[in-house]
Amino acid sequence: MTLTVPTAGTSPGRITRPGRAARPGQRVVDQSGQALAQFGQVMQSVGVELERDRLDRQMQRASIDMARGFGELREQIADVSDPDDAAQIWMQGVDALRQSFAELRDDGRRRIDNGNAERFGLAFDQMLLQHETAVGHGLLTARAAQRAALEQELLNTATGLYASEADPGIQKIAIDQVTTHLGREITAGRLGGDDAEVIRTTWMDRADTERALVEVSDDDDEALAFDLDDADRVAVALTDDPDFARLAQAVSYQPDSPGAVADMQGRLEEFATLDPAGREEYLSRANEDRGRRIRANIPRPKYLRKAVADPDGLQDAINRTVAAYRGGQIDLATYAREADHLRQLMETYHG
Repeated sequence: MTLTVPTAGTSPGRITRPGRAARPGQRVVDQSGQALAQFGQVMQSVGVELERDRLDRQMQRASIDMARGFGELREQIADVSDPDDAAQIWMQGVDALRQSFAELRDDGRRRIDNGNAERFGLAFDQMLLQHETAVGHGLLTARAAQRAALEQELLNTATGLYASEADPGIQKIAIDQVTTHLGREITAGRLGGDDAEVIRTTWMDRADTERALVEVSDDDDEALAFDLDDADRVAVALTDDPDFARLAQAVSYQPDSPGAVADMQGRLEEFATLDPAGREEYLSRANEDRGRRIRANIPRPKYLRKAVADPDGLQDAINRTVAAYRGGQIDLATYAREADHLRQLMETYHG
């Protein structure tokens, strides 16, 4: 008879749990290395997430600083009267703002880490595009206003030269100045040929009238014979003063209408005594009166609920008209007619 000795719990590599015997042939593996590896992966993931969070917060701060920088730069160029100087200051300011994000902070770290370089570049360019669209429009408007002012100055100077000299040679110099200027505007694409001809003809009529007035003032006998009627005097006044021209538009001045010239003369005499603020107030009232006159002759829109066709009521009527057409309550012809009435009424507030 042979005695067999159990080996469980005594052989290397075998672990016997307290209170439980290992089954014959079962091998228990030590998993401490795998657990350590999993712990390392978790810590790495945590580190990646922390770094991502830090970079996100860095971009949030950069976005705030960018918005503040662009805002301050726009305030700076708003005080610059010359549009070319404003454009130069803007471009230099944008370069300086971009460069400021490459500088080191007080703690020696970069304001934008390499991990955020691409995100920052895209964000900066996107914000720059948004601001440059508005800034560019403003500069174009300022340049157009400057060109208009310079053009008016040139026309006034040419008028003075033409009117003060009886010498045809000197008068030709004035005409050539105007013609050359208009030619440059046509070449640059800022003025059409027909519009240029209107400007030239209007200027020529004004210059001839001014020359006639100078000749009258130089010769008393001729002054007695020369008869410049009231309509001509009003026409000269409207040409000489842009505010007078705005007033004529506001009151819908038609020189051929009975009593229109005398009424305009009275308005101009009153208007000439006002300071700039008073003129603006006068023009505002005149425009409001003109709007009321126009609105009185426009048929009342079908869906206008308010008694007075003010902008809020018109917008409500527009919405209701569109809804009625889409809902099949009115046909296309009715919709077109109503839309045209609403457009005309709305233009009396914005025209």
